Amino acid sequence: MNKKGRWGLWVISFLVIILLIAVIVAIIFIANQKNTSQTSEETQIRLIDVFIKSKDNFNSYFNGNYYILQEGSAITYSGTTNSDSFSEISLPEHANYQIYCSGDKYYTERTRKSFTSRDLEFNKTSIECTGSRMGELKIETISGNIQSEDSIISLNLTCFGGECRRLNVCFSWTVGIKNAKPIESRLICDEGSWKNFTSCDDTSCSYLPQNQFLCGEYTQKCSSVKDNFCEPELSIPSRFKSKMDECYPLGITLKNDQSYQLDFNVKTLSIKNSLDELNLIFYDSDRHFIGNKTEWITELNGKDYGNKDFEYKIKYQTE
Repeated sequence: MNKKGRWGLWVISFLVIILLIAVIVAIIFIANQKNTSQTSEETQIRLIDVFIKSKDNFNSYFNGNYYILQEGSAITYSGTTNSDSFSEISLPEHANYQIYCSGDKYYTERTRKSFTSRDLEFNKTSIECTGSRMGELKIETISGNIQSEDSIISLNLTCFGGECRRLNVCFSWTVGIKNAKPIESRLICDEGSWKNFTSCDDTSCSYLPQNQFLCGEYTQKCSSVKDNFCEPELSIPSRFKSKMDECYPLGITLKNDQSYQLDFNVKTLSIKNSLDELNLIFYDSDRHFIGNKTEWITELNGKDYGNKDFEYKIKYQTE
């Protein structure tokens, strides 16, 4: 074979080797792309279609708002509900959720949701989140008066047509009255001891701000705590600053047609006149979202939050 023939054979061999290398590289690239695609599909978050409706404690649907917290993260979702149809939202499958629903004249309630195997099979589920209808507070009976210098007055409070939640009372008085305060000013936690933390694991706890304590799901500012007794920190809501003298949390929630007897002590001057009177305002509390957390409040931006305030007057009777 001459020199030119050998050179041609060498070139052909070189090209064949290059082609084989290119084929091998192409096969490896395609395999990697396939694996990457499979991994991407496996790790892609699957969404479940969720249909939400708001239902009250009288089994009636209402127009409202929902706020969804994904447990263990700062992710939140929000929207509105309609009494005539379901509202739709898509949520990641591998998570637990807290759904809060509220509305005009409805207290906020919480519903928890984790997807069941049936939800995952059909890729959809429905939730009826609850809200409690606000009731009307009335005083059915009164015992006692402000005629003497040291009196005990008892009011029988009843809630009609719904719930009256986490009630508080404010007092104001005229010049002939020294002061008024509930006989029992301590708040009792019916669910055990007051706690200054929300949760704990093996290494640490999530503590509340200073002087904030937890009973069940309700937080309260306490100047001191012993077991299930809280001495509440007294404060006057800003909307009452120029109107009321003292305010006290009662720590009670009245269900529909449920009653509560409020006993309070009134001290007066020996000389009073027909202009003297004791004024009471009852107001409630409800959850409100701040960031991705809920807090119990009685007013928002200086305005009543929750049910309408209820006022009552006890007048001095001249003989």
